Amino acid sequence: MDQAMEQVMDKMQVAARFIAFTAFLNSDDGNPASPGEAGDFARNNWTAYLPYATEDLGTFLTDRSVLRPPSCSRPLKHRQEPVLDEELSMAR
Repeated sequence: MDQAMEQVMDKMQVAARFIAFTAFLNSDDGNPASPGEAGDFARNNWTAYLPYATEDLGTFLTDRSVLRPPSCSRPLKHRQEPVLDEELSMAR
């Protein structure tokens, strides 16, 4: 298998595992699932969710630039909180 095909399969596997993970967390059986249980379920059952996975979802989930917030062109101004003592003295 060539490298491009392996990358597509990796993205499909990531997408299928994500779908299995979220499906397990959102199951309507009345028992809340922990993220650890959902992760175990996804690791063991991701192949059943391959028909619902898309390469685009896998790309979105694996693209680090999507997960990073955009950089600001100018630094953020930090708002200073008013000093409580000053407020109390002004209230008197």
